[in-house]
Amino acid sequence: MGHNTVDEMIEVLQAFKAGKVIQFKNGGTWDDLLEPGWNFHDTKYRVKPKEPREIWVNEYRDGSVVAYASKSQAEKRFFASRWRTAVLYREVTGD
Repeated sequence: MGHNTVDEMIEVLQAFKAGKVIQFKNGGTWDDLLEPGWNFHDTKYRVKPKEPREIWVNEYRDGSVVAYASKSQAEKRFFASRWRTAVLYREVTGD
């Protein structure tokens, strides 16, 4: 059974209208909604959360850092004075 509040229903419908991806609860997982067939009585919906950004960072003894898009890039591009190589930083989105 769905458990969306009226405010959640409005948020989902407005987000859909704005072109955002909507998800529905399918057992214990959230799946993207491909074709809307709204049934708020039996189905729980949400706006798909923003994925957190990730960067890989080489940290150096002098306090400087260099960021890379992937772990392999960070591991390939380091200087001998590094303190830590390929440290993962993940954005906290609050969702």
